[in-house]
Formats: sequence, structure tokens, C-alpha cells
Amino acid sequence: MTTTPMAAPAAKLATLLILLPFAITYLHLYYNAFIRHELCFVGPHVSPVSGREYSPPTTPLLAGTAAVDEGVASTSLSTNEDARSSLFGSYSPSRTKGKKRKDLSKRTFVQRHSPSGGDSSWGWPSVTRASAMLDKSIGGQDAGGGRIIFDEDGKRWCVGPVTSSSPSAAWCSTPLSVSSDDVIYKYPPSGLYQSTQSQSTSPGLPPPLRVSCPGPATSEPPVQSKHKGQNGRQNKNLQFVLLKPSTCAVMLLNVALAFHYWNRRVDPSSVSKQYARIVGEHEWWRGLTGATAHFEPLHIGFNMMSMNTLGSEIEGSLLNSVEFLMWNGALVVYTTMIMMAMVYARIRYLQRKIDACGNAQPQLQATYEEKQEKVRDTSSVGYSAVLFAWMVISTMERKQPTCPIPFLNDVCFSTYEVPGLPFLRFNLSPIVSLFVCQFIMPRVSFMGHLAGIVAGFLLHWGLLPPLELSSVNVLIGGVFLLGLWRRRRVVPVEPLLVASMDEEGGRDHNAYLQSLIEEIYTHQSASEATYNRRNAAVGSDDQFQQSKQRKKDRLLSEINQKQRTLLTIRNLMAAVLGGSFFINGGNSLVLSQCVILIYFIFAVRSTQIVWAYTHSRVEDDILAQEKVRAGIIWRGYLMSAVISIVIDSMSIASWVCLPLMFETFQVPSWSPPGLLPVCIFALVLRIGVNLMGLVVASKILYDTVEVGGGIFTAVFSPILTSSRLIGDGILTTTRTPQWTAFEGRGTRLGARSG
Repeated sequence: MTTTPMAAPAAKLATLLILLPFAITYLHLYYNAFIRHELCFVGPHVSPVSGREYSPPTTPLLAGTAAVDEGVASTSLSTNEDARSSLFGSYSPSRTKGKKRKDLSKRTFVQRHSPSGGDSSWGWPSVTRASAMLDKSIGGQDAGGGRIIFDEDGKRWCVGPVTSSSPSAAWCSTPLSVSSDDVIYKYPPSGLYQSTQSQSTSPGLPPPLRVSCPGPATSEPPVQSKHKGQNGRQNKNLQFVLLKPSTCAVMLLNVALAFHYWNRRVDPSSVSKQYARIVGEHEWWRGLTGATAHFEPLHIGFNMMSMNTLGSEIEGSLLNSVEFLMWNGALVVYTTMIMMAMVYARIRYLQRKIDACGNAQPQLQATYEEKQEKVRDTSSVGYSAVLFAWMVISTMERKQPTCPIPFLNDVCFSTYEVPGLPFLRFNLSPIVSLFVCQFIMPRVSFMGHLAGIVAGFLLHWGLLPPLELSSVNVLIGGVFLLGLWRRRRVVPVEPLLVASMDEEGGRDHNAYLQSLIEEIYTHQSASEATYNRRNAAVGSDDQFQQSKQRKKDRLLSEINQKQRTLLTIRNLMAAVLGGSFFINGGNSLVLSQCVILIYFIFAVRSTQIVWAYTHSRVEDDILAQEKVRAGIIWRGYLMSAVISIVIDSMSIASWVCLPLMFETFQVPSWSPPGLLPVCIFALVLRIGVNLMGLVVASKILYDTVEVGGGIFTAVFSPILTSSRLIGDGILTTTRTPQWTAFEGRGTRLGARSG
């Protein structure tokens, strides 16, 4: 049974990358929409398969009645459709002024948001755009378009316009059957609401409405608890986790990594931000590891207390939880880029000073060179840069002046606007905090904190790319790919062997390399006739040469099958990308798939070169360089694929949780493809193909001994291990025999060596 060893790693991989992100996102959105804000969504009744709206059954007019004029019928249908579409949107219980309302029965649900033309979107959105739609549905004021009220006479809930006080001009649910008189009608029931109009008064019934509300619709009277206040105090921490999940996630990540570094005795210089390593040696991953690394208890303590304060203030009020989490990841990248630009400017300034000194002032020149080397090699760790960016956002949004100096409450700064440019606001408080922090703790990174302040102002002014471009599944992989392009001889992939074979053999190396790749790609296992011809050429008694040829044929056949697998996955990724443009429009899901496809194309090309050089027995030093390059590209693909699969799983969770909300936000002239095909397409094709690429990447990294080490292996170790086990089970093309005659030197069984 070959599937048994793969069951455990496949389940582990699916749990880490698909099920866990899906479950967390689904629970968060469900709690935020249906439990915390008690939202009801009203939208069209569409088919979950075709995505087209159901039409009401056409009932023929009674015999003997006069025919209805076509113009009157058309006008009536148009009027009904306009009135019906105006009811689409989100509803929540009416907010009563004064004390909190205790009666939960038969409440009126008021329309809070009605999607307009500017709210419409193409395709099924990413999780970031879905959270923005939910924000609009939650935070909208009284839209005034419709109400959901309880019809006492019919014991049913009805959706209708505010101007209509009669259920006859509304869409109502089926009558509710209850077993007792003191039952609480808490929520409208989910399902189809049929029009109450009759064909005698309105030719052509309007289509039904679909309503999605929290459940259950009815409940028994609650039992009064004597420990209500105590339970509320006990659940305070749980409420904070539910209301601020992104803040808790960022804090948990930083604390967990701090414990990991302390437990493994990791050297700070191996993960820190350092210009010489990031720019000079192209270790771009240090931007991520340096921002989340803490090596002192006071450092992690102060930063996490600041994160708790700033996250409690920003998450849920200025940004929703998903946006706050995505911007935290984006700010890690942006602050690193700004910091590296500042260090580069400082190095260039010192270089001009060195050039100005010349040979006339050797001591001053040596001083500047020492400063330049110190700036180049200075390391920094910690989440402070991102915290300073959030400090800027918090300060600019406060209505009251900010007092940044402890124990000096009279030294406060207000926020000012640039005349004529109201979006450009400025406050000196973060800059004062920077100098105060530098004075109290001289060892802190001045440029790192200043980079956070600059990033915060750019974010508040709207000068950073929008969230769909700054999403982690696009930004991290894209920046890493840009870094590989900046690094010479990595991408685009060109053969590293240029001069040696051309000079010695007088051949064009690119043409020779292409011939090697074509030979591997078109090679097929040799038949008996081919073996016979080769045997005649080398001599029938030369069994050693025959065994060498058979070994070479097996190697070429195995490489050929591996290459076909890579090209098949590449073509599937291209097909998935083409379908994503129709399914998801132009959001971050499409952009992330573009980044993944580019990575995979470069990685396949680099691996082909490695196989060709291995087959042609190129010098070991050149082959080692090719393997290093292939390992760099495959590790970049693996990182981008993991992030993309996680974000895709989170997006699918939003589609499953809030399908009716998305249908009300769709472009009216475009028929959405329906929920079921979208989920199948995204889950089976998109995530499945990327998982196949993930398995192939892990196997190639282990086979070429380029899996890397350090923080990369520590973070991705569960994924690498599970993917490798799956790859060993399904991607091993040929089995090497335990013993084959005449392959290498050996001794016949039972004989003694002389």
C-alpha cells in the first residue's frame, strides 16, 4: 500500500495550509457578522451552480379574463424589479437610544447598507476585499431603503420598503409554527421570501428574495443567571481575542519566535537586519526575520505592550482585523526597504567625504571609512519599526493633542493639515518620541525607528500601494523576486558555463545546452533492438559497457519523466492563472498566482540546466553554482506558494461564510459563476496545483541538497518534511535495483576475494 505512508504527511500539510486558515477565518467572519453585529443579508435568489437568478413560475391567467396590455406589464415588471433591488444589502436590529434594549423578540431590522454602482466588484473577492465589504455592511448608517418587520397577523417576517406599512407590498417568509406563546422571535428565518403581490394586481410576479440571518430564528426565554457579572469578567480575555485576533496573532508570533531563538541559542547576527547581508549578499529574508526577532526580555516586553495598546486602538476602529493583519506584514517589508534606502544614502554621503579627503588627509579618510564600515555592518532586530508606523497612524487619527514625553503632560502636539490638501496631515509627536527613545536607550536603532515613522506617514497619506498590491501573498514574493532580478546571474536564468566549453571544444554553449535538454526531454527507454545495436557496436562480450549504457538509459528516462512532470505542472499553473482572471477579476489572488508562475518558470529552467550539466559531467564547481541558484529560486517559490495557499484558503472561507453578501456586491451586468464552481475551481485546481508544485519543490531541494538551513528550515520544517514524504511516495519514477550484475566492482556470492 503506497498511500499509507503518505496519509499522515498529506493530512498534516492540508491541516497547516488549508484547514487551519479556513477554520480561523470562517469563525472570525461568522462571529463578526452574525454574532457580534447580528447582520441579516438580503439578496437575489441565484443558482449555486450556474450563478443565474431563478425566475418565478409563470402562472397562466384565468380563462375568460382580458389580456393585459404588454406596455403596462413591462412597466409593472420594471417597477417591481427596481423596488426589489433597492432592498438588497445588509440589515441589523434598530439601535435604540438610551439604555440597552433587553427585549429581543420581534425587533425591527433596519437596512444599513445598500450596494451602489461604486460598490460593485468583478468576480469573487480576496479575503481583504471581502473584509472591506463586510465593513461597509456593518458600519453603514440607516440607508432608509427597507425594513425587516414581524407580521403579527401572519406570524411571519416580511421585507419591504419603509414607505409601505402593509405586508401586501413586501416579500415574506412562510408562517412560523411555534409550540408556546412565550417564544422569542429573535431573528428572521433564513431562506426564500416570496412576493405577496397577486397576479391580478401586478402582472408577472417578481422573483423571490433570499435572506440570510443568524440562527436560530426562535428561542425560549433565557434563564436569569446570578453570576452574569462574574461570567463577564471571566470572559474578558476571551472577548479580547475575539475582538482583536490580529493583534493577538502578531503578539503570539513574536513571543513564539523569541522563545524559539532563546531555546535554540540562535546568534542575533544570523537573523538581524544588516545592510551588508541584505543588499551586499542578497539575503532578503532578513527583512522578515529581523523584524520579528527579540533577544532580551525587556525588548520583547516593551514591544508587545506597545503592540497591545496600539492594536487595541487601531484594530476594529480604523482597520478591520484582516486589513490590520495584512498591513502588519506589508509594513515589515516597507520599513525594511525604507531603512535600507536610508543606510544606502548614508553610505553614499560618507563615500563622498572619503573621495573629498583624497590622499591629503589620510587620518580623516580612515575615520570616514571606519564609519562607513560600521554603518554597513550595523545590525538591528525587533518589531519597533512597525510599531512606530502604527504610532503615526494612531496619533494622526486622534482628535485630542498627543503628549509624547512621559511626566510632561503639558508638552503636547496637535495634528495639522496642509492648506488645500486635507489628506496631508502632520504631527510632531512621533518624531519627538523618536528622540526621547533614543535619549533613554542609546542602543536602539535610530534609522529603523525613523523608517517606521516615514512608512506611517506614507500609509496615512495614501502614498503606499493599495492593500490588494500590498497583500502579503503579492508583496513578499514580488519583492523577493525583484531582489533575485537585481542579483546578477540568478534571474533571468542563463547558463553559468559560458567560456570553458566554448574555448575548449569550439562550440556554442547555449546551442549545446539546448541540445542536451532536448535529448533528455525526447529520450525514451531503449528497446531490445536498440540494445542489440549497441551490443553489436561495443561487442557482445563487453558486458560492462552494456551495463553502463543501461544505467545511463535509466538515468535519462528518469530525468525525462521528472521534466515532463515539471512542464505539466507549469502548464496547469498557466491554465489556472487564465481562469483566475475570470473568477477573481484583478485582485491579489490573480497577482499572487502570477508571481508563483514566474517563480516556477525560472525554477524549472534552472533545474533543467542542473540536469543537463549532471548528464554531461560538467565541472563540479560550475554544477555547484547552478545547484545553488536553483535552490534559491525553489526556496522563493516555496515561500510564495505557502503564503498564497494560506490566503486562498482564507478567501474561500469568506466565500462560504458570506455568499449572499458577495452576490449583492456583484456587477449587475455580469452573472457570477456561482458559489459551488468557484469553490471547486479554487480548492481543487488552484490550491491543488500549487500544492503539487510545493511537493515538487521540496523533493528537488532535498535531492540537490539545497534545502538550506537556519531560519528557513526552522519556519518551514513541517511543510518541507511533509512535502518531501509525499514526493518520495508519488514522484519516484524508477526504483534502483538492489543488485545488478556487472555494474561496478563486486564479488560473486559465495566466493572469497583473493
